[in-house]
Amino acid sequence: METLQRSQHLHTIQRESDVAVYHKLYGNLSLLDSDAMALLDRFGQPTAVQTTSQRELDLIDELRDRMFLVPAGVDERQYVEEDKRFRADNLESGYLLKGIQLVLTNDCNLGCSYCFQETIQTQPTVQNSEPGGLRRMHLPVVSAAPPAARTGSCGSAGAKEVATRTEVKRMPPETAISTVRHAAETLRKNGGAALSVEFFGGEPLVNWPTIEAVLNEFGSGLDYDWGDRNLPPVQLYYSITTNATLVTDEIAKKLRAHNVTVTVSFDSVRNVNRTTKRGTSADALIMGGLEILARHDSILTFNSVVSVSNVSELDAEGLLQTAVQCKVRSIGVILDLDVKPYEDRDAMDRVVEAIMNICTRAKLYGIPVTGYWHMIYEQITGQQALNLQKGYKTCAAEGCKLSFEPNGDVTACKTTEHSIGNASQLGEVFKTSWYRISAMKAYETTPMCRGCMVEGFCSGLCMGTLQKTYGNIDTIVAPACEVYRKVTERLIRALPERSAMELERSE
Repeated sequence: METLQRSQHLHTIQRESDVAVYHKLYGNLSLLDSDAMALLDRFGQPTAVQTTSQRELDLIDELRDRMFLVPAGVDERQYVEEDKRFRADNLESGYLLKGIQLVLTNDCNLGCSYCFQETIQTQPTVQNSEPGGLRRMHLPVVSAAPPAARTGSCGSAGAKEVATRTEVKRMPPETAISTVRHAAETLRKNGGAALSVEFFGGEPLVNWPTIEAVLNEFGSGLDYDWGDRNLPPVQLYYSITTNATLVTDEIAKKLRAHNVTVTVSFDSVRNVNRTTKRGTSADALIMGGLEILARHDSILTFNSVVSVSNVSELDAEGLLQTAVQCKVRSIGVILDLDVKPYEDRDAMDRVVEAIMNICTRAKLYGIPVTGYWHMIYEQITGQQALNLQKGYKTCAAEGCKLSFEPNGDVTACKTTEHSIGNASQLGEVFKTSWYRISAMKAYETTPMCRGCMVEGFCSGLCMGTLQKTYGNIDTIVAPACEVYRKVTERLIRALPERSAMELERSE
């Protein structure tokens, strides 16, 4: 007779008429009625399955399938540990790579005061004498205050500051084309069939000729002679993040022809912080670009910043109405990337209220809302694959995506400044210590994350922010953790009382 016990990794949220239950490592959120909860609680200690009711047996099977009930003595964390060991043993093959970010230029035609690019260009970093190396520091910081003594402390003795950006202003077409080819070859050798290619900057449309060259060269995939005709071509999925001010009918038409997802940075109809280099409003230029994109039925999404600095001026209705007008398919809401804002609890509470309001109002308009903070909830509810399926929690820079500077230098992400090689020797990138550290972060930021209600789904604060602030990427920022937990619980509480995820006994 089978003996089962309630999983030690469950998190419960008591709601008005049911209980939301999910596994802190695997999700499977379910809304349980009182009878289902009573059955689950019956297995608080290892208990033999004894029942004559078919309905109860069916419910036990369902609870077991969702890993709410597990065989006695089994800790489901073992599956995570097995995956962790497999990743550690196979990282150097590049098998995790699923996407690349082409930084076509570090220049922009606008002069927005809050752009993260300004921070990247002005902050130096420290590099090890070992190419691609980084001394890992374990700092279980639970305060957002960045200790000054830790700034730039990731280098070894005698390390020197290096320039954060190279002299190459724009990525040449040949560099972009060879980078895509090298990445696709790595993917194919590991059995992959699809590669995402993101055109990024600065403002990538400043370097439109290189974008056009990549689209013309590869189209929807690499179908040239691989030397092994039994292997299918690699499918390419393109995206671009742009301010839309340089969009023309010709550009919009080309992007649509290649199914390029166009993500426009757009916070509000009247954003005083979005200015030209001359300091004048960029509103008319942005709206003009959006109109062109909408006219060509572009695959259009928004990236919208909701931060401590702009929350009081945020126009949620204006944002959503513009999204409807432009046929926007989803809105990605970006929270503060810096550490300092999270120290202001009152201001962050206003940010949480603002994003919850956007989520609520967006449902009325039929527009999905996402973001790193929202992806935690999406994994818990099964709307998005877990780390064990896709290779990362919320940040693809955890081994699954690489960023390429205009000269071909490789970083884990645009926000990080630690070069780990060059596109011309991509195979060597996967052997560097920094790539290994970034990829292994997909399992946990620090051991202090164990037991957290979002343990299996959260990557913590931005990797680049942690690197610049603390000199490592395995520091937790407690106030940011509080925000992620608070938003996740609010989203779960906002689920309809009767949901497709509801788990009940069969009648």
